[in-house]
Amino acid sequence: MCTDCIRLHSAYNPAREAERFVDTAIKEKNPRCIVITEPGESHLASVLRTRFPNASLIALRYTADKFTESDSLWTAVWRPGETGTVADFLYRFIPEEFIPQTVFVPWKPADSLWPEAAKAVWSGIAELVRLQSGILRTRTHFGKRWLANMVNSVVLAENPVHISALTGPVLLACSGPSLESVFPQDLSSFHVAAVSSALAALSENRVFADICITTDGGYWAREHLRYLPSGTVLAFPPEAAVPRTILEEHPVVFLSYSSALEKKLFDLAGINSVPAERNGTVSGTAVRYLLDNGQGSVIAAGLDLSVSRSFSHARPHAFGPLLDSGTRRTSPLCSVLHERAENSFALDAYARWFETNSQSFDGRLFRIPASLRSIPGIPVRDLAQESGTKAFPLEMMTQDVPDRRVRAERVAHYLADRAGTVAALTPGMDVEPDILELLQLVSFAAYTTAMKSGDYRVLCADTSRYLATLAERITRRVR
Repeated sequence: MCTDCIRLHSAYNPAREAERFVDTAIKEKNPRCIVITEPGESHLASVLRTRFPNASLIALRYTADKFTESDSLWTAVWRPGETGTVADFLYRFIPEEFIPQTVFVPWKPADSLWPEAAKAVWSGIAELVRLQSGILRTRTHFGKRWLANMVNSVVLAENPVHISALTGPVLLACSGPSLESVFPQDLSSFHVAAVSSALAALSENRVFADICITTDGGYWAREHLRYLPSGTVLAFPPEAAVPRTILEEHPVVFLSYSSALEKKLFDLAGINSVPAERNGTVSGTAVRYLLDNGQGSVIAAGLDLSVSRSFSHARPHAFGPLLDSGTRRTSPLCSVLHERAENSFALDAYARWFETNSQSFDGRLFRIPASLRSIPGIPVRDLAQESGTKAFPLEMMTQDVPDRRVRAERVAHYLADRAGTVAALTPGMDVEPDILELLQLVSFAAYTTAMKSGDYRVLCADTSRYLATLAERITRRVR
C-alpha cells in the first residue's frame, strides 16, 4: 500500500517482506506477547501466528479508521480516540509477569508516515514499561510480606463486620496538601471516610472518620494507622499491612480483589468480603468502594494528584518525623521537598486513571477544593452545596466467624498442603490459580526466570519451604 507516496509494504511480495522482518526484528525464542505499532495491512500477523502460536499479538494503530478489515487477525487492537490510553490498554492485556517476555516492535514505514502518532504511541509504551517495572520491583521485594499479611489478617481479625450502605453524602479525606484548607468546617452532614495517610491531619483537626481505607502492604503503612480513632471501621484487602492490635480491637471490613488465593483464605476463615478494585493509589480503590457501597455523592478533599511547591502531603503526616530526620545542613528541608516534587510520574498515572474512568463515576464524584491539576469529568464542588443533608449513622453488623484458633488450624493445614503440592510440581503440569499466586508472591523474580528458562526447580523448592514455615508461624501466633 502507498499512502501519500510513502509505501508501507512491498509492492511485489509483502508476505516475504514480513518473513524477513520477523527474522531480524524478533530474537525472543518464546515471547508471551508481541506488540506491533501500526502494522498496516497486517501481513505480519500470519507470519507471527505461524512462528509463535502461543503468543498474544497486539496491534497499536496510528489512525482511527484505516486497515480495519485486518483487525480480526490480531488478539487485540488499540486505536486513537477509543476509551483509554495506550498504557491503560496494554495494562489490561499484558500481565506484569509477562513483561520480560513481551516484544515491542515498530513497523518503520508507518512511523515515517505518521510521526506524531508514532511518538504518542511509543510514549504510551514507555509509560507502561515504567509502571510495570515498578510493579515488578515491588512484587519481588514485598511478595512474601503481602502473603504473610493475608494470612495474619484473616486469622487474627477479631471483629469482621458488614456495614450498611452509606445513604448520605461522603467526604473522602485524601492526603494531598489541599486537605488542610478544608478545616475548620462543619462536617456533621457527611459520612467522613479517609485514606489512612490522611488520618494524622484529621486527628489534628479533631475530625473523626467513620471509616478508613488502607491498601498498602509495606511495613511503613502501619505508621498511618497509629492515628486510627477508636471505633472507626477499617476497610482493607487482606494483603494490606495492619497491626495486630488493630486486627484485634477494631471493627474491620475485608475488601477483596477477587483473586483465587483471597477466595480460598476467606472461605477457610469463614469471612465475607466486599468486592474492591485494585489501584495504584489507595484513593482510587477508596472512591470505587464508596461509590459502589453508597447512594449519594462522594466529595474528595485533598485529591490533588499533582506536585506541590512545598509539602507533598497534608500536615501533620505520619512520615513527618522521618522527613525531619533526613534533613541536615547539607541537605535542607527545601532541597528534600524539591527532589520529591520532581518525581511526578506516579501522580500523572493516577490522574490519568481518574480521567479515563470519570464516566463510570456516574456524576457522583467531586473534588474540593480546586487543585493545581484539573481532571476532566470530575468537577469541583463546594461543601455548602450539600448543606442540610443529614447523613445517617454508620450501622455495623458483626460477622459470625469461627474462633481464631480454628481459623489458624484451617489456614495452616492449607499452606502445608500447598507446600507439598508445589514441591511436587514439574514442567507441563496444570497449576491451579491459587498455587500460581503463591508461586508469584513467594518468589516473583524466580517465577519470571522460570517462565523464560522452563526450569521451575528453584522456584518450587523456595516456595514450598516458605509455605511450610508460614504454616508453622501462624499456628504459633495464636497459641
